[in-house]
Amino acid sequence: VFYRIDADTAVVAYAGPFTLALGTHTVQYFSKDNVANLESVRVATITVHSDALPPRTDLLAGAPSFSSGTLYATDLTAFSLTVFDDAVSTGDAAGLGVARTYLAMDTTTFAVQTGTFTFAGEGQHELAFYSVDLLGQTESSRTVSVSLDLTPPITTLLLDGVPAAGTSLTLVSTDTLGFSAADDRAGVASPLYAVDGATPAVYASTFSLTPGAYSLSFQSVDRVGNAETPRLVTLAVSTPVYAAASADGVATLVSSVPGMTFTAVSASSEPAAAAAAARNLSPATAFYDLNPDGVVFDPAALLRLRFDPGAVSTAAFAIYTF
Repeated sequence: VFYRIDADTAVVAYAGPFTLALGTHTVQYFSKDNVANLESVRVATITVHSDALPPRTDLLAGAPSFSSGTLYATDLTAFSLTVFDDAVSTGDAAGLGVARTYLAMDTTTFAVQTGTFTFAGEGQHELAFYSVDLLGQTESSRTVSVSLDLTPPITTLLLDGVPAAGTSLTLVSTDTLGFSAADDRAGVASPLYAVDGATPAVYASTFSLTPGAYSLSFQSVDRVGNAETPRLVTLAVSTPVYAAASADGVATLVSSVPGMTFTAVSASSEPAAAAAAARNLSPATAFYDLNPDGVVFDPAALLRLRFDPGAVSTAAFAIYTF
């Protein structure tokens, strides 16, 4: 057996396996029998590549998805595997190419994967994957965890920083409204609220309402797009009457609303905590007996109230109307 590598080399007798340098080569070869009969010269074109590395496979998560160390998604998120075949250094993507990519999800066995795929069932999922290049070089299997989030957040309405229950609330214009939201997996993206059917706004800080009747809707959306069903409450907002207390136990009350009538609440007959719960107020709010028969305030007049200075702070306090 005789052969020659490329046109500018001599024909030599074949003595055993040989190697070729990088690049494209023409190999001519033929045989001669024992009576000198020569085979016709045969020609092969061979290209030698430098591909010493296996492929690299990465997981690509479509929308909606969110990553904060843990990858969160929904059952609508389309996943795919992207593959690059390196030659001599990681990242050069100059290899011969990828032959096959394999995927195993949760308890399934490895199978050839093409196209996109999704997950079903809320909670943690595991997937493993690897690829093989055209030279048969096999990548080490990689495992990635995906947390499927199918549950929307829960939003709580806060009145003066305290959770407010019910769908109909009574408050005063100095009360503050706010929201807190919680989500067990991906986390809350934004609480939203709207007053009287306005375009929902992103909640940023507490706010108050002027006296009047309102409808308030609110909801939250998490970081993978799960939206809470909007909740609706009605609000009746009135004006508080303020009293400036003095150290001698005498307070001067001034009403800002003509003809305002209210029935006083006795601290002895209705404990502050119970009264606060009934009126959606902070349990720290205290109620004191002004007049068991009720009082009509005249904005043109001043009403003087005597109280126990040991039981009421000498700072300003508010009388609420209901």
